[in-house]
Amino acid sequence: MQDDRIHTIIKEIHFWRENNLLPEVYCDFLLALYTKGEVENPDPVQEKAKIFFGIQTILMVLLIPFSFLILYFTQFPFFLQLGFLILFLSYSCWMYLYVRNTGGITASVGLINSMLLFLLLSITVSKAYVESVWFSYFILFAQFTCWYLLGKKLNRSFIIIISILAILFLIIYIAVPIVL
Repeated sequence: MQDDRIHTIIKEIHFWRENNLLPEVYCDFLLALYTKGEVENPDPVQEKAKIFFGIQTILMVLLIPFSFLILYFTQFPFFLQLGFLILFLSYSCWMYLYVRNTGGITASVGLINSMLLFLLLSITVSKAYVESVWFSYFILFAQFTCWYLLGKKLNRSFIIIISILAILFLIIYIAVPIVL
């Protein structure tokens, strides 16, 4: 009976760790306490989940090159290209929303991919319907400003840094031809 209770408590601690109900340090301490320092056999469900998230991360990283490939190196009609971009963006947003609470690399890759694909989609649509370069600059500036606000809201410093660098690069890119 005692072993059943300890096994149940250990399962609960694993559940708390997976769902971020307790900090990982506390979970490690409690696991060490209840297992008496012994290492448990890895859970096959967790191993499958790690493989799943690894494959999803690789697929999301490949979405950006595939998007450029479809846009610039194929002769697909515009609406088919747009459909692929929307499909890629939907998948990337779905993966981010699915794994955002884990805080792992898959969540960061999903967020960055979603931002980049939305930027690519908005630039593609703006170039197709509006011929003005200044409108494209405005779209870029608006996107980078949204990235900054999103970084502030989600408390992700790397997004804030990327957005500030992108805004500075855009300002320099616009200002240099005017000065020369």
